Amino acid sequence: MNLRANLLLREQFPACAAHIETLAEGETYQFKAAVQSFVSPARFVLGMGADVHVLGSPAFLRHLTRPR
Repeated sequence: MNLRANLLLREQFPACAAHIETLAEGETYQFKAAVQSFVSPARFVLGMGADVHVLGSPAFLRHLTRPR
């Protein structure tokens, strides 16, 4: 994710800050954690558009692409 997404994620979900890692000389960030539900993370990712790139879980990717 980019800086904009990182700051918004930290603002909306302060507890996730411990799971955010800085990559590429402070220009990109990675959030990595186990979650109880995909609902809130999916809403965040879908709302951020190009500011977020999903790398992880195939199950989460399926959740993002399923018809709503």
